[in-house]
Amino acid sequence: MDVSSASRNTHWAAQQDDNEQDRSGADDNHPRADAAPASRDQDRHNEPNEGAAQHGDPASAPVMQKQQTSNASARARPSRSTLSQISDGSPLTAQPAGASTVSSGTPVANANIPPTEPQHLLDRYEDVNDHPTDTDNANSEGALQADRMRGMPEDEVLFVKQINLINQQIDALPPTARARYRERLNDAIREYGETTSPEARQKIATALQDNVQKPVNAAYQKIMGDPAQRMQLEFTPPYGTGLLGAAGQNQADQLRRLGQQFNEAKTPGQREALFKQAASLRHQMQRDVQTAIANEQKTLTEQWAQADRELDQALSDAAGIAPTTVQ
Repeated sequence: MDVSSASRNTHWAAQQDDNEQDRSGADDNHPRADAAPASRDQDRHNEPNEGAAQHGDPASAPVMQKQQTSNASARARPSRSTLSQISDGSPLTAQPAGASTVSSGTPVANANIPPTEPQHLLDRYEDVNDHPTDTDNANSEGALQADRMRGMPEDEVLFVKQINLINQQIDALPPTARARYRERLNDAIREYGETTSPEARQKIATALQDNVQKPVNAAYQKIMGDPAQRMQLEFTPPYGTGLLGAAGQNQADQLRRLGQQFNEAKTPGQREALFKQAASLRHQMQRDVQTAIANEQKTLTEQWAQADRELDQALSDAAGIAPTTVQ
């Protein structure tokens, strides 16, 4: 696909008329999120993760840089006996394998909750430092995917890592905006995968940044700045719940039920007890996701080490073979 065809196909790039409505983040009273509170994402974790966007504000970094092949990461491929164990995954996907969230419904917010109560609950039970944020886990998943892509063009690696962070923010939006931006993201990913032209890919990446990443980040930051909406996000499954299997599904269902009970509760004391329970459960899920990603990374590192040993052995064996002169 050349640049002109990429331009024709990226119909999502012109769809900006509804971005302002999405940025309000308050069109729907029950947004579902795979996001951690902005205060911890922004203040506690501001360092970049291996070239990915900075925590809490991925829109501050470009979706990708100009296409370049990473000679440092390129390698000769050893035997399939080892490489067959190293999954390259599906790098150009809007829903990373294992990292997709569990759809379990969202609670309808209780309009009678006093305005000071959400911040009190967040301060006491959410803004603590005993668990990774969803942005932490999205970055870790992106690094894992990048490690699976050793030797692939650097532009693809950066694209994949950025997709993880965009996904994490999209899932915090109201359902209508979430569906709209997910569709645009899928369109961009499909078009990106259909071309190898550096110019066309750069055009697609720029359009993605302008028409998905930036408005999604603006809407996300507005939601994270609203204690009432952040409070409701505590009852939704965290990023990476798909890695937890059936147990994760059960925990996501439990969060949904706690959210329903929370919004039906009549007293602040009842709500606080339910919120405390939900925060504890969600934090444990985030820690479990972190562990699952770390375990996958450990396995992948061992597989790459074995691949390196096989390659070194093959080179050693080849060095001992005398060249044959063809008569």
